[in-house]
Amino acid sequence: MRSLWMVVGATLALGCGNPVVQRSSACDARANAPELAINEVMSNNDGASLDDQLETEDYVELVNVSDAELRLSDFEIGHVEQRRTALPELNLAPGERVVLYADDSPGQGERHLPLKFSAGGEVLQVWKKGRCEAVDRVQFPALDENEVYARYPDASGEFEICRYASADRTNGESCEPPEQRIELEDVTFEAYDWPQVWPEPSAPLDLNEVALPEDEESGFVELFNTSDDTLDLAAFMVRIAPQPPGAPWPGVEEGVELALASDQALEAGGFGLFLIEGSLYELLGVDRNDDMVISVFERDSGALVTRLDFMVFPERSALARPEPAAPHVFCREPSPGAANECDMVDEREVGSRLRYLRTRTDFEKLARGGTSLDSAAVKVVIDLDSGGVVHLLSSEAWDIHFTFAREVLMGMAHLDRCVPEERAAYDAGWWEYSEKNYFVAEGRSYYGATLVKYPGYGWGTLEFAVGDVITGEQMREAFFMTAAHTLDPRFWTVRAQAADQIERARDVEGTLPLVGPNAPFSNIDFQPLSVAEGYGVLEFIAAKDLNAARLGPDVIVVTDDVPNDIPLVGGLITEAFQTPLSHVNVLSQNRGTPNMALSHARADERIEPYLGELVHFEVTPAGFALSPASSEDANAFWESRRPSGDPFEPRLDLEVVEFVDLESAGFEDLPVVGGKAAQFAEMYQVSAAVRGCGRFAVPPRAFAVPMAHFWKHARDSGARARYLAALEDADFLADYHERRRVLEEIQDLILSHPVDDELMVDLEAAVRERYGVRRIRMRSSSNAEDLPGFNGAGLYTSEGMALDTEGDSLEDSLRVVWASLYGQRAHDERQLANIDHRQVAMAVLVHEAYRSERAQGVGVSRNVLDPVRSDVHYINAQLGEAAVTNPAPGITTDQIVYERLRNPPTITYRSHSNLTDANVLEPSELQELSCALNFLNAHFSNLLDPDQQNPYFAVEVEYKFVGAYRDLLIKQTRQHPIVVTGALPECRMY
Repeated sequence: MRSLWMVVGATLALGCGNPVVQRSSACDARANAPELAINEVMSNNDGASLDDQLETEDYVELVNVSDAELRLSDFEIGHVEQRRTALPELNLAPGERVVLYADDSPGQGERHLPLKFSAGGEVLQVWKKGRCEAVDRVQFPALDENEVYARYPDASGEFEICRYASADRTNGESCEPPEQRIELEDVTFEAYDWPQVWPEPSAPLDLNEVALPEDEESGFVELFNTSDDTLDLAAFMVRIAPQPPGAPWPGVEEGVELALASDQALEAGGFGLFLIEGSLYELLGVDRNDDMVISVFERDSGALVTRLDFMVFPERSALARPEPAAPHVFCREPSPGAANECDMVDEREVGSRLRYLRTRTDFEKLARGGTSLDSAAVKVVIDLDSGGVVHLLSSEAWDIHFTFAREVLMGMAHLDRCVPEERAAYDAGWWEYSEKNYFVAEGRSYYGATLVKYPGYGWGTLEFAVGDVITGEQMREAFFMTAAHTLDPRFWTVRAQAADQIERARDVEGTLPLVGPNAPFSNIDFQPLSVAEGYGVLEFIAAKDLNAARLGPDVIVVTDDVPNDIPLVGGLITEAFQTPLSHVNVLSQNRGTPNMALSHARADERIEPYLGELVHFEVTPAGFALSPASSEDANAFWESRRPSGDPFEPRLDLEVVEFVDLESAGFEDLPVVGGKAAQFAEMYQVSAAVRGCGRFAVPPRAFAVPMAHFWKHARDSGARARYLAALEDADFLADYHERRRVLEEIQDLILSHPVDDELMVDLEAAVRERYGVRRIRMRSSSNAEDLPGFNGAGLYTSEGMALDTEGDSLEDSLRVVWASLYGQRAHDERQLANIDHRQVAMAVLVHEAYRSERAQGVGVSRNVLDPVRSDVHYINAQLGEAAVTNPAPGITTDQIVYERLRNPPTITYRSHSNLTDANVLEPSELQELSCALNFLNAHFSNLLDPDQQNPYFAVEVEYKFVGAYRDLLIKQTRQHPIVVTGALPECRMY
């Protein structure tokens, strides 16, 4: 519990220029001219700002509002005139500001004051030495976590409460969220200027339009004379031929020749027609879905003039250029002999692959089944042996390029990777393929690349695998070959990723569009976070008003900030960016509800018209969609989400009452000590077994207070009986506000009832014996959290305290943790997960707290944004004590994708902490953490998924780098609820 006290006592000399002086005599009552202004006060800091010790201390910001330089030591600060504290020896120029920390720790430095602030509010004053009248005075109110009481406009306006701290920065004209733009340092390349016309039509003839035969009707091929001369079409041959995958381009004698169906003489700019007879399909043994090529040859020489390849040709459509230089697309109506007025076909069946993107939905359909949560991707295989045929692959059908090349282009039999012998043969072939097509540049049979659309990015990228030694010239060739097969070639650019790839791209910069590895993640305005759909009334609700608002699964919330938690809603849109590991996003993923971030969402033209309306809301890796919804569709959707089947009964053992030493416990003790403590115990085993890479510490001497003590307290206080009665009350179950009221009553019963005297004596003795008066953490460890299938992140409360510290209470801390079992969000999440409330109970994990945090965060043993590979880890990191998963408003963290098996490992930043100008973790620390993640993943996989039923198994750890030597300490490990957008078939993970 936070202490609400200030320093009292006799005259003290506390060093560092901060003496506390008790005033007993009269002072000069002359009026003070305004010189030094109190500009901002924070009394409940939980990560909005860090002091020079990287601690989250309260602070006051002072500003020189005079026209002259001020000596700060000429001033004093305090709550009352009799307890004035001298300010440090600093000079402030006009308009300059200084931040001072109210942590009662003057020994930490000259900016640390020998006083504290009350989170409940109090008076703060500044005096000039020897004067009675205060230079400035503010009575700040009770402030919630990370709120400030600040002047708007900066340094001159009235005070108001604001959610956005701005320590050592101007407050601006009004309380506004900071403009959040994720700006990442990146390599840059020489710009590329696209030609005015690209791709250029072929000369002297261009294939302008094709329509295949329909029923009894013939089709046609239309040629366009791009030259300035009249051409004799008899001098040219037009042929159509099949080209199965893996076959070379058809030659001059393959397929069938088409008959001229227009005048033989073709004037400049004119159109000539050739007839495709209805017997085509029978003659060639094909149908309109097969791969076909139309080629134009010079009749005498056999030289190729131009060709057009296609497959999956929609019925009653034409393949045409909408304008002379545009890529061919499918149009609804043919226009033989005339310029193409194209009404583009919206969609077609794509099957397992395509050769071109030719309708509006081709890319999205091919990308379905991909595993990335923040991008949509289509794999590209360019068959060099066949002359450069481009294949665009369905993610549902082909997990990697090699599988397609092996089975389709090479014509080899399918191998079942679930069968060990066949898996071995597959892996051997994959290695051989990689050696020829990735690990050397010359003599390749294929280029493998991926087209990627990042929804918050202004264009798409063509990417080559990290580790591919492709040359710059080959990158350029592959790029332009691929771009010509898309709807908008200028939309795409090559994204060079690894350092060696960047250097090879330098050889061709300026000759193709190139960007660095961080380009798609910098200056974005959109984040897809939980890919799902929902129905509800779209409402804007300010973050500060969410607790009082009427919420539920029938509300889609648009809000201006990232809430620390939110009740069950139909979907969430925040105007501030989130981290994928934030509590609200983990909640959204557990619930299966859509969640995204979009700058200025409420004013966005795609959202604003729907505010107040019932909508269908969907977030996809490539974007989002809002559309009007009917009440019938919405009700059917909500009904489908209701829990069904028998409730899950958490394991519970009430026989054990002795404290459990976790260094000698394990996962089998979960019914006694809860999920968090049981898995904490397992970490001791891993830590003891690890040698070399991956060494980490676990807080020593941890123990658990068994669930039996909570059960007794809940029974004796009346809380359990009240809860059981509420579970039978229809109003409690149906009404969000009634449920909140009743649960608060139940929590009050827990908080107000005395804890058993004998338990408190034993608990204090155990804490004192193990930790003395050092600070401890008392953490929730219920039997309904940290479970496979139910993560429960952020549902319950932990407390910090220290024995013999004024304002701290061991009994109060214990009761706060217990009471959190009956929090509204905890109850609602258990209800959604169909957990039997009657069987839930709370144990308490106790271990020493660590105050010397240099950095801390959360790491996951798979990339949460694209979890298909087990060698890629996702890491959030933040400086000092500042929160990671629920950062203060306006605060960002380091988000890192770490590919550990590369040499050196590949480190990609998705965002940076705005609390520091440097990276939070050094490369060596990332390697150390990644190594520990690997060991912990192996241990917990065997423990929680011994039969390997979950191909995406991953653990998340909460870690710290502590002390002067920045030692790695891990304080929690649990299974991470990996979310995938397109689950792969069995045995296809790698």
